[in-house]
Amino acid sequence: MSLNTKTSNVLKSFIKITIYVLFALLLIVLGTMSYNFGREVFSDDGYEKKPGMEISVVIEQGDSIKTVAQMLYDNGVIGDINVFYVQALIYEADFKPGTYTVNNSASGEEIIEMLSAEKTTEEK
Repeated sequence: MSLNTKTSNVLKSFIKITIYVLFALLLIVLGTMSYNFGREVFSDDGYEKKPGMEISVVIEQGDSIKTVAQMLYDNGVIGDINVFYVQALIYEADFKPGTYTVNNSASGEEIIEMLSAEKTTEEK
């Protein structure tokens, strides 16, 4: 076996090992990110620690989930628009128009329930 062939084989092995290591690292990073996202989606924790702060928000007729999520994020009620969006899909959010007072220590599920509840005539 010539020196050129040995060098070529070592280089090929090194490239294969590098690709496997990079693939393993990618799997670890994506797995960690997925786990953290899932944990946030199903967490009972709010954006702030209890007792939190009461924040008034207004939902208009026809506001989409993304619009509501952006408004809640801009007002400091939630910490991640994408997490809230997935929660709204999971908990089948049907936001009703109106003015709401939301605590930023409430969980995503609690916020969705509050914003999806039918308001009585005296609340309107």
